[in-house]
Amino acid sequence: MPKEPLISLARQRREKEHQDRLKKQNIEMKKKQMGLPQRQYHQSTSSTADIHMADALAKVRESDDVSIPHSLARFHGTTIYHEPDKG
Repeated sequence: MPKEPLISLARQRREKEHQDRLKKQNIEMKKKQMGLPQRQYHQSTSSTADIHMADALAKVRESDDVSIPHSLARFHGTTIYHEPDKG
């Protein structure tokens, strides 16, 4: 049976603290993941009640030209979705 080397008490404490820190981080990450759908739902419902966002959306709907310039669309390769320039 191979003998394991002796580990100093300070190193044992550091390793235990490291393991404890990893466990805490893992628990916190799992809690965040569990609360994500609920947070996303609250964000979406609160955005519908936001007066500033509703006003901004109304202004966009009133505007006739809300697309990007054709030269930019050609640069990004999305001209298939935009009307070509007349000229």
